[in-house]
Amino acid sequence: MAMDRASAYGSEARNVAIWLAWQNSGLTLREIGSMFGGMDYAAVSQRIRRIQKRAATDKKLKRTLEMLNV
Repeated sequence: MAMDRASAYGSEARNVAIWLAWQNSGLTLREIGSMFGGMDYAAVSQRIRRIQKRAATDKKLKRTLEMLNV
């Protein structure tokens, strides 16, 4: 089943929020997962890697992450 545009945007926003929590909170992956609805640490790690990989090729996303990560 394909994800609609609104769901895809929400998913990306959630991934960015997870990345920000990881960068700035000092929490473990398990603790971050708990904050985001009980995700396990592997799922949190995968989302962080996914957003980092996209930021490496998407200049707009990279700028957004840099602006948010103050």
